[in-house]
Amino acid sequence: MKTTVKLAILAVLVGIFAIFVLKIESPAGKNKSRESFTDIEVTPEGHNAQIEAPKQDIPIENYQDKYTFPGPEKNKGAKWIKILNYHEIFPESVRSSKDPKINRFSKPSDLLLIVSLENFEEQMKYLSENYKCVKMSDFGLRLEKKQSYDRDVIVITFDGADESIYKYAYPVLKKYKLPATLFLHINSVKLDRTAMSWETIKIIHEEGLMEIESHSMSHPHLNKMKGGETGEEYEKRIKRELVESKNIIEEKLKKNVYYFAYPYGGYNSTVMRLLKESGYKAAVTVQWDKNTMESNPFALKRRGVFGNINLKQFSELLSNNYKDDMREYAD
Repeated sequence: MKTTVKLAILAVLVGIFAIFVLKIESPAGKNKSRESFTDIEVTPEGHNAQIEAPKQDIPIENYQDKYTFPGPEKNKGAKWIKILNYHEIFPESVRSSKDPKINRFSKPSDLLLIVSLENFEEQMKYLSENYKCVKMSDFGLRLEKKQSYDRDVIVITFDGADESIYKYAYPVLKKYKLPATLFLHINSVKLDRTAMSWETIKIIHEEGLMEIESHSMSHPHLNKMKGGETGEEYEKRIKRELVESKNIIEEKLKKNVYYFAYPYGGYNSTVMRLLKESGYKAAVTVQWDKNTMESNPFALKRRGVFGNINLKQFSELLSNNYKDDMREYAD
């Protein structure tokens, strides 16, 4: 009898252990990997809460409007819009130089953000021959009205205010008559010696090929609270980043600003709400995917173009959707 009881207890213990192992090995029991990222959400009480936000768009509870989000089957065959993201453009002789007087970028991560002028021209020529390119405002207006394009579309965007955009990229855009959007980081115009001046930015705006939109005042992590900051203080700080940058561009250029690029790609439902309250109509992330007319306008996907890809890889980036992160091409 004692042996039977012992065997029964042993069987129960084995069963409990098996359940525990299965729980750990299941997707729900594992730590989130590259399929998700951690976002900072501010609760009504003002506390930080860790929000697990999968890469695929899902409705965010605190966001006022409800949108539907495309899955792979729903949009099969639909016309897509891919938003490309550039930062600095320099001739290869500058990009590859080891002389700090010639090339101010030394970190590998910095070099990734620099596309050579030669590669950029190849890419723009390819776009002009194979795709319809539009400004962010054109896509934003169609998205607002749910008016589909009759073909796949590319939106060319730049972040920051580096003078290389005007000196090297802008002439290429003019050569191929390709419209683009510059998301302007306001403080860099005032503080960065290598940034474009407001006079140059006005020239770009007045010529009409490249539109100017907002990339915040100081380029902060919008989804992160500072130590000791209350929820109310956090919202005021973020609102100031959104509103002041918008107002300055509108005042300087005499135009409406409706579109925003999240610094570092960081956002949450609070930031999305504040954007809408501040008069913005859409915002772009740094998550890589295509967009459709069903996409959330305040979480539009954008693909970074890094400096170490060739034209074949660039064309695959546009024609295929299986590459979800260009950093895999890093040297």
